[in-house]
Amino acid sequence: MLIIAIVLAVYYPTQFAQICPVDDLEAISGYFASEHISLKSIFIPHSAGAGYYRPLVGLSYWLDKELWFLDEHLMHFEGVLAHLLNGLLVFFVCRESVRLYLKERDSYLPFFSSLLFLLHPLATESVNWISGRTDVIMSTFILISVYCCLRYLQTTTKMFLLVSLAAACTALLAKEAAFGYLIGLALLITIPLDEQ
Repeated sequence: MLIIAIVLAVYYPTQFAQICPVDDLEAISGYFASEHISLKSIFIPHSAGAGYYRPLVGLSYWLDKELWFLDEHLMHFEGVLAHLLNGLLVFFVCRESVRLYLKERDSYLPFFSSLLFLLHPLATESVNWISGRTDVIMSTFILISVYCCLRYLQTTTKMFLLVSLAAACTALLAKEAAFGYLIGLALLITIPLDEQ
């Protein structure tokens, strides 16, 4: 709860920010201009979209248009909430890592790691720019995958491994950079714990 309160207090000013003219206007204008954007056109586009295939991002804009007509204040708040979710996932990933590798049960490391992730200035563009949601969505699924992979390493329950792989593949639908994570996931799964 303390993490949630700190993050909402720090990011409160973003709720009054305007759309960033660099990328946000271009990203949203297509959705304002089009009458019908179907789920089919999001997942099976007719154009290459500058070479990107990011249907989860298109789906998020489609939901924004359907639910609150692309209201920029609500979209900024979504970005903060999504970043907060990722910070909480960092907390759980770090907690599982401390338990697995350091064999500690009580540690402040997950708390401080989460706060560092949430409040570091490097996250500014991803959180404050509406178009930065590509990174936030990809990170959500990568963090879910890492958490499930760590749980798999602890319990050897195959369901955790399957969810980890599914989340990793889903991250690819948000941003291509998730391909790099697939290499890390393969190494995490295949290298024995005593060698990591």
